Amino acid sequence: MNQYPFFTCLFLLGRLFWWKLTGRSRRVVLLCSHDLSHSGAPKALLEMGQILRELGFIPVLLTPFDGPLRKLCGELGIPSYIFPNPIYTYQILSHGKRFYRFVVCNTVVLHYLTGPLERKGIPYCWWIHEAGYLPEILNDEMANDLRKSNHIYCVSKSSQEAISAFHPDTKLLHLGVSDQRNSDLMDRKCLGNSRMVFLYVGHFVHAKGQDQILEAWRQLSPKVSQTCELRFIGDDQTEYGVQMRRLAEGMDNVKFLGVLPHEEVLRQIAEADRVVLTSRGDSFPIAAMEALMFDKVLLISDRPELAAYVTTGKNGFVYPFDDRRQLVELLERLGTSSQLLPEGAARQLYETVFSKEVFRTNVREILVREGVLER
Repeated sequence: MNQYPFFTCLFLLGRLFWWKLTGRSRRVVLLCSHDLSHSGAPKALLEMGQILRELGFIPVLLTPFDGPLRKLCGELGIPSYIFPNPIYTYQILSHGKRFYRFVVCNTVVLHYLTGPLERKGIPYCWWIHEAGYLPEILNDEMANDLRKSNHIYCVSKSSQEAISAFHPDTKLLHLGVSDQRNSDLMDRKCLGNSRMVFLYVGHFVHAKGQDQILEAWRQLSPKVSQTCELRFIGDDQTEYGVQMRRLAEGMDNVKFLGVLPHEEVLRQIAEADRVVLTSRGDSFPIAAMEALMFDKVLLISDRPELAAYVTTGKNGFVYPFDDRRQLVELLERLGTSSQLLPEGAARQLYETVFSKEVFRTNVREILVREGVLER
């Protein structure tokens, strides 16, 4: 938590003024995130920030809540500023086009920024990340604010459909993730493990469906149970997380690893034999894309939108969320067979749809369309 937002605001304004004096203000892009947690939306915004840097821009991140991703911001060379009170964010925005070129806001939680952005005539766009649960949190105030904007992009079709109810002119911008596959992360000996590892990465909330994989895991045959291990990465101290730990009591082949730095998450994915996502509703989970990046066998429910790109037996495995029996059967199959997919099949899906290169092309097209970058 920033205890001195006034001085932080002055420091940022001073930095923006310096960039203006040195002729760099036209390259500054403000990125507004709802927080700096390990959730998908802030991570996605950082991916965009890296692309902006590669295109010659200076990304600056503003958020009301601090979090573990702030360290990563520093490592990536993306300055971040915490303003718990929106009045300081308004102060930064009030200087408009004099100090920066463009603004990107990434969740409907920040809907209150629409007013000052519109009043100052600041070039900006929304990149909405909320997915299947968006209709549940959208209220009239949010809808009225977002309705004023002509620049809305959605990360998924489900969020696009929800926004289209009051704003028909929306466009899609899928996320892509940086290629982290290298010899160090791919070295399975660095972590060591005697069992076949099934890995689930995600926040412990009901929508993520960890209860379903745990209930199915309990039904596995002794042969699979003795040779396989299920690992969870995520904050298991939430109310739902505590419930999941209780549900896993008595299963010594289930481990809760808690919240890990992103580099360690990547190491766990690289070590895993299978990556599982039994979600009740998601768009394009970053961990699933990273599993494809590492050419891992991905087992995913049919609820996330990413599942539409997965063909069972070709580049991954998809099961109907409501069919618990099929999930158990697939876990049995994945727990006893070694070569289930053609080598490189999952990786090819990453390269053609979810790679940073594809994402960079799409971001560049948007910047051209918004008049921020010349073709």
